[in-house]
Amino acid sequence: LPPSSVIQTLIRMRDLLPPPSKTFSSTATSFSKDWPAQIFDAMTAHSSDEDVQAEGFRTVWSIISTNNHLASDLIGYAEKKDIIHAMETHKKSSLVQGCGAGLIACIASTEKYARQLLGANDGRIIQRLMNALKFHQIGDEGDHFSHGAIQENAMKALYHLS
Repeated sequence: LPPSSVIQTLIRMRDLLPPPSKTFSSTATSFSKDWPAQIFDAMTAHSSDEDVQAEGFRTVWSIISTNNHLASDLIGYAEKKDIIHAMETHKKSSLVQGCGAGLIACIASTEKYARQLLGANDGRIIQRLMNALKFHQIGDEGDHFSHGAIQENAMKALYHLS
């Protein structure tokens, strides 16, 4: 599929989720265990496309936000370096860095998953968050995440991981 079709599919997936203001324990049962593979396979197929990477992160973030226990399905992808790879490939993209840091913060908001993230990839999650903080300063030219959202997401992630 072309990147625009992948992005539309990812947005449709998010639109089908229950509103974040409500708690739905059934969200976990409505997804198969390989739901991350569908998203990360699309991201891998379009690894050079910043928008596909950001929309993939947003979709995973949205899914986990509806039920944090779905993060257990995602830990294997962190160990396979998919999250880190996308953030490293698009180091200069405030869009990818902001969404990636937000996704990491969401996963790490549960202590069990935070410990698993810390143990994955020799701590490269921390390095990636520190680089996002260092290279994406508030008010940078062309910043998709104005008002310090990258810093906010990265700091939340680091707090949860500490």
